[in-house]
Amino acid sequence: MARKIILTAFLVSGCIWCLALASRADTTTGESDTLTFEPAASIESLMYGQRTFFKKLKTDLAKPASADRNEHIYHVAEALAELGNVNRHHKHKQDYTQWATQLRDFSLELAKEAAKKTSVDEARMKELYTAIKHTCGNCHDVYQ
Repeated sequence: MARKIILTAFLVSGCIWCLALASRADTTTGESDTLTFEPAASIESLMYGQRTFFKKLKTDLAKPASADRNEHIYHVAEALAELGNVNRHHKHKQDYTQWATQLRDFSLELAKEAAKKTSVDEARMKELYTAIKHTCGNCHDVYQ
């Protein structure tokens, strides 16, 4: 099960990376166009992915600290941050965009903490996980 989640995380991250590259590509004439980002997935699929990564973070944070565990947390948190980044484009309402931005920012902070080679702050990682949980809950209270 863990392998499937990790594989899914890498596949989604790869797809997001490809989308980011494609959105920045020059046109065939060599001129750069300003492209408007439009999510490819439905909001339901995006939420499914976010929920999957969020559950994976919870599972990984409950495990004993190790370099492997922290590497998994780093990748999962970074992928969750990118999903939050994409989520910012689904609704054009200030509160929704703010919560999606907070999801992105807290997830990036968590990834940064997990990436440390020494002095990883376990309490800080758990605080960031809780902040992500509250951010998602606040949004879901309004939009779910």
